[in-house]
Amino acid sequence: NGPRGGPDKFCRLQVTLVDAPQVVIRDCGPDLYSVIDRASDRASRAVAKQLERNRFGRQRPSLSGALQLPAEGLAPSGDPAARTSPAR
Repeated sequence: NGPRGGPDKFCRLQVTLVDAPQVVIRDCGPDLYSVIDRASDRASRAVAKQLERNRFGRQRPSLSGALQLPAEGLAPSGDPAARTSPAR
């Protein structure tokens, strides 16, 4: 036990996954147990995130059907009988 403000404790966790990039977590702090606890929590979240990426891929929501504008000359309801005449 030394004076406060002494050298920090350092933790480096390296997780090797099959068919995925390695996960490396580094952390440091004054208390070794809290550093290990924090690093292991971060590693757990990082591994879960990487496994989800491998399982589902990086999918982004499609906007193809999100914005459908009414055809020109049709009323917003889409009723062809309610055609509007162009302004002159």
